[in-house]
Amino acid sequence: MSEEKVLTKEIADEIIIKEKDSVFLYLDEFTQIDDQAAEGLAKRQGVLSLSGLTELSDNAAESLSKHKDSLRLDGLNELSDAAAESLSKHKGSLSLDGLNELSDAAAESLAKNPNDLSLKGLTTLGNRAVEIFSNRYCADYFPEKIDKEIKAMRGPITKEIAEQFLKDETPDLSCFATIDDEASELLASYEGDLFLDGLTELSDSGAESLSRHSGFMSIDNRCGESILDLSTKAAEFLAKHKSIETENKEIKNFSGKALGFEIKNYQRISPTNADGETLSVNCPGGVFTDEADFIFDGVQIHIAVVENNAGRKIFINHKYTVEDMNDQFVKLFTDMIADKLVEGLEDGLVDLEGDWFMDVEEIEKIAKHYPEFLRKHKNEGGSQADSDDPISALNQELEIALNKKEKHKSGESRLSTDEFRALLNQIVDLKDQIETLSCPEQSRINSMLKQIDGNK
Repeated sequence: MSEEKVLTKEIADEIIIKEKDSVFLYLDEFTQIDDQAAEGLAKRQGVLSLSGLTELSDNAAESLSKHKDSLRLDGLNELSDAAAESLSKHKGSLSLDGLNELSDAAAESLAKNPNDLSLKGLTTLGNRAVEIFSNRYCADYFPEKIDKEIKAMRGPITKEIAEQFLKDETPDLSCFATIDDEASELLASYEGDLFLDGLTELSDSGAESLSRHSGFMSIDNRCGESILDLSTKAAEFLAKHKSIETENKEIKNFSGKALGFEIKNYQRISPTNADGETLSVNCPGGVFTDEADFIFDGVQIHIAVVENNAGRKIFINHKYTVEDMNDQFVKLFTDMIADKLVEGLEDGLVDLEGDWFMDVEEIEKIAKHYPEFLRKHKNEGGSQADSDDPISALNQELEIALNKKEKHKSGESRLSTDEFRALLNQIVDLKDQIETLSCPEQSRINSMLKQIDGNK
C-alpha cells in the first residue's frame, strides 16, 4: 500500500513562496489535502495539478473552485454532488480523468461550467447525463464510446445552428460529429476562423462548400489522430482550401505538401550457386531483385528493381518499365524509391516527411501529381480500379504502345523497322481485343464482314 502524504497549510505556504514565479505547479506526490492548504493554493495564479489526491472534501472543493486557471484532479475516483456543484464555478479548464462514474446531479453541475472539461476515465454514463452533456457545447474530452453517444444525441450542425454561429460565433462547432449540407454552405460564407475538429463524417457536397471558405479552417486536427471519414472526392475538395490545418492524411496528400502510403510484401531475391552461396552481381546469373507493393489510398502499384552486371532495370506491375509509364507521379515516385528498395524496406505505413525526413520541397515535386494519379486509377466511388478487369488491362497496354509509337515518330526513342512494324501490329491487335470484350456482338458482325470481303 502506498504511503499517504498530506499537503498541509504549512507545506503549501512554503511551496507557494518557493514557486512564486512558476507558471506550472505540480503537486501530484500528495494523496490528501487540508482544507486550509486548498484555500491558499486557490489564490495562486497558473496551472495547478493535484492529481495524486485520492479524496477531496466538500470544503476543499469549494476553495479550489476559486482558482482561476487550469486545475487537474485526475487521482479522484469519486466526487460528491456537493463537490461537483462547487467545481462547476471554477474559472479554468478542469480535468477529472480518474472518475469512473458520475451521478446525474454531478453531471448537471459540471455541465454548467463553460470551460473545457476532461472526463476520459469514465467507464459508463447514464442516459440523463449523456443528454445533459449533449446540450453543452464545449471542447470536452470523454472516452471514445461515451463521446460518440453524446455527439449522436447532440445531432448535426444544422442550418439553424450555422445561422446562430454566423450571428454571435456560438456554439463551439468543434463539439459536433456531423454537419448538414445546408449548414456547410452557410459556413462557407463566414470570413473568420472555423474549427470543425469533432467531425467524423462529411459529405462530398459539404466538403465542396467548405473548400470555398476564405478564412482559416481547422478540421480533423485533434489530438494528433485522424477521426474524419472522407471519400476521395471530399478530400480533394478540402485540399483546395486556402488555409487549412489538418491531420487527415488524404487531405494532406491531395494538398501536394505531404505524401503517405503503405508498403507491403517487401522482399529481396538473391541468386545463389549450387552450394547455396550468394552470387555477385558480376557473376553469370547474378540477378538481384528488390520488390514491394506500394498502396496509395487503396490504389496498389508493384515496383521491382532488377540489377545484374548490365545495370539496373525498374519494372512496374511486373511488366512495364518506368520509361513505358505515361504517369508522372509513378515516374517520380519510382525514381525516389528505387535506391531505398535496394537498401531494404520494412512493411508498414510511411509518411515521407515524418518518417523519412524528406525535404518538403522534394515531397511537393512528387505530391503535386498525386491527385491526377488517383483520378486515373480510382473510379468515382473511391474504390481501386479493378486490376483484374481484362478491358482495363488491355487499355493500359494500348496506352503504353501508343506512347511508344509517338516517341518513335518524334525521334525521342527510335525503333528498328521490324520493331516498329511489330508495334503497329500490336496496336491493331489490342484494339481488336478491346472491341471484342466491349461489344462482342458488333465484333462478331465485323468479323463476318471482313470474311465476306476476303471471299470476294
